[in-house]
Amino acid sequence: MNLGMRHIHARKRVARKLEPFPSSHFGRRAFDYLMYGVGLLQPAALLPQVAAVYLDGSKSGVSLSTWLMLTVFNTLWAFYGYLHHDRLIMTANILLTILDIAIVAGVLWY
Repeated sequence: MNLGMRHIHARKRVARKLEPFPSSHFGRRAFDYLMYGVGLLQPAALLPQVAAVYLDGSKSGVSLSTWLMLTVFNTLWAFYGYLHHDRLIMTANILLTILDIAIVAGVLWY
């Protein structure tokens, strides 16, 4: 998000009666920051699959159609994050898309 536009976005949140981010409530604020970590670490969950495809050359149990659909869905989520200036959604889904593409390429390659 452009830092010069921060005040405009803050005013929109107030006008629409949305809760401020991060939340002023301790539990919700802690959960907000937890979700930042989850969003950035979530792509690491795909690394074992990437390793299995590339290091072992094994594509058993890997569905090409599933990974193609995940690639499309994560690309759309990344674009959604871009449109809404949400860096967390955008970054996490760009990373997921890159790993999805790596898995699809590995399945097609081997």
